[in-house]
Amino acid sequence: MHYQIYKLVLPLLTCLLLLPNFAFSKEIQLAAFVSEDVIEKTEAVLNQTASPIIVVESPYDFKTTIQNLKKAIAGRNFRLIRIQQLTQGFSEEDSSQQDTIVYFCNFNLVNQAIKTDFRIGQFLPCRVTVHEENGRVFLMATNPEPIGAMLGHKKLKAICSQISTMYRSLLEDATL
Repeated sequence: MHYQIYKLVLPLLTCLLLLPNFAFSKEIQLAAFVSEDVIEKTEAVLNQTASPIIVVESPYDFKTTIQNLKKAIAGRNFRLIRIQQLTQGFSEEDSSQQDTIVYFCNFNLVNQAIKTDFRIGQFLPCRVTVHEENGRVFLMATNPEPIGAMLGHKKLKAICSQISTMYRSLLEDATL
């Protein structure tokens, strides 16, 4: 069932992305490509999925937030892989830019997820972006829950939900 919905949602989303210049109207934009039944099923799936990005504001400064995140990663039995400036490798790096990506992994959980559905490997390793804007610091992560729902595998959906909960706990630990 979920795989069928995934097969229906992907073409619909592709059509919507390819036709941004047309007036948004179900009759004009969607009816030419899919039936009303497909539109209703797609809307139901999209309405049930969680936000694709988890965002938490930190009460700490940028440097302290990264240190707290590193401690939270270790405390949750994840392995820190690397820390990288978002602009690293750009021809004109902005030293005032305060965006850092922290990569980490729990290899047992990743192994379980990949054995369930290899496609989840496209979203690994786990990462959190720490962003500073106007004196405020935010932690952001891709929410695996909607990914699990869209891939349509029940066991993978459960694993993605578990990872999403762990992300939220990790971000909460880093901002306490």
